[in-house]
Amino acid sequence: MEAGPLLHFCNWSTLVVCMVIKFPQIFALLSAKSSRGVSLKSLLLELAGFLVFLRYQSYYSYPLLTYLEYPILIAQGNHSLLRVWEGGSVEQG
Repeated sequence: MEAGPLLHFCNWSTLVVCMVIKFPQIFALLSAKSSRGVSLKSLLLELAGFLVFLRYQSYYSYPLLTYLEYPILIAQGNHSLLRVWEGGSVEQG
């Protein structure tokens, strides 16, 4: 199956938008040296959703370009999760 230019554009634009959203969060956690204001439950829910969707896409053998951003999003989410766990105090709700 040939991936068209629209699929390439959607894939890369999604990846860029996700980096624009995630990187400031990671940098804010690093600079503040505190995880105050970050909900552990929402972070875990987000990661679970990414993992489930990645598994769904790979199980049904969708083309790699349709879910290429999810491993990167999972890595960014794991980095945020590590920063939260290092930070100590986390809001539980």
